[in-house]
Amino acid sequence: MQTSIAVLANATSTMTQSGIDLYREKRLGWRLYRLAKIPDVLGTEGSDKVAGESVLLAVDRRSLVRTTNLVVTVLVVILSALKWSIAGSGFLPIGGIIITLLGVCNGIYLARGGASRVAARFIVLALSLGMVYGSFTTGGFGGPIVLLAPVIPVLSFLLIGPRAGWVAAFATALGLLVVLTLHLFDVVPPSPQTEQNLIIGRFIALATSGVFVTWVIWAFAASAAALGQRNKLLANTDHLTGIANRRFSENFLKQEILRARRSGEVLSLIIADVDNFKRYNDVNGHQAGDKCLQRAAGAIKRSARRPADMVGRFGGEEFIAVLPNTDPDGAFAIAECMRQALLDEHMPYEPGKPEIVSMTLGVTSFPGKEIDAISGMVRLADRALYQGKEQGRNRVVMNLPLSHSP
Repeated sequence: MQTSIAVLANATSTMTQSGIDLYREKRLGWRLYRLAKIPDVLGTEGSDKVAGESVLLAVDRRSLVRTTNLVVTVLVVILSALKWSIAGSGFLPIGGIIITLLGVCNGIYLARGGASRVAARFIVLALSLGMVYGSFTTGGFGGPIVLLAPVIPVLSFLLIGPRAGWVAAFATALGLLVVLTLHLFDVVPPSPQTEQNLIIGRFIALATSGVFVTWVIWAFAASAAALGQRNKLLANTDHLTGIANRRFSENFLKQEILRARRSGEVLSLIIADVDNFKRYNDVNGHQAGDKCLQRAAGAIKRSARRPADMVGRFGGEEFIAVLPNTDPDGAFAIAECMRQALLDEHMPYEPGKPEIVSMTLGVTSFPGKEIDAISGMVRLADRALYQGKEQGRNRVVMNLPLSHSP
């Protein structure tokens, strides 16, 4: 059983546990509302930002490398100690000692702020040395250690990237060729273990390889799903303001119109436009203009606080808010809150002058049964907006359908 314990030490040393946080909410509108709060799942290191160089799309690379290194080191220490206690003091677990020392050094390196990619290479190197040494001391291709060879390129692919995985695959194949050559020329010493122990060891090695490869496939599939979810969110998000873009806003409004028709609930729409934005942009520059739009989007988003509400950028300095199950009075109050929130940002059009950036908003509200098409709602809200512009800007104007007009 000495070889079985040694095999178990090498086999389980590569197994790690990692959690993948897939950001899921019930409604895509709510996910877009909170998109700015989604963490960067690609990590913080510059090399980790290239998606093509790593499959760690939803797992933080540094955390995974740290966890892998800790699990490898602790398991090797425990299992090497068990092997030494069972086999006796005359059988010093050299391979386990080498991996343990490398793991401790790697842990210190990570704790001192070392690069996760370098630490990952260190783990792969430690396991490669352990495999070569273990293969040589357990009977070469007649022993169980060589069955763990596929683990090394797979781990390299997961922790470092596709290129490293291919390099590790060729290096592992070359190492196996060396072991085979030595084995064929009777340079590799025969295993001192019984045939029964060798069979048990080979079973453990094969089972461990299967479990490990399954885990890697699961991690990759979960990462790909997380990336797809993130791409879906980004495709429907305005890159400047972080809120929904026009395409998603129109699709969301269409869906809410269909839902309102079925339920008969009131659906309200707000179209907002930043007053004299060109003037602000010309005086303060384009970067300041971008900041102005971001702050305007933030003011609108803070005012539409319900998860069912959707806020989007309709184009240029124009924004839209869709308010399901909101009557005219409620929609007007929310629009007024948006207008005041932008004033509270206190952005002067010109330095040293009192006039600050304001916003004009057009509001309309329809009973679900009376909505014919998206164009009708947008037309009424847009007409109210331009009425507000003509009346002097910085105001909220309500424009109801004829059935609701006083």
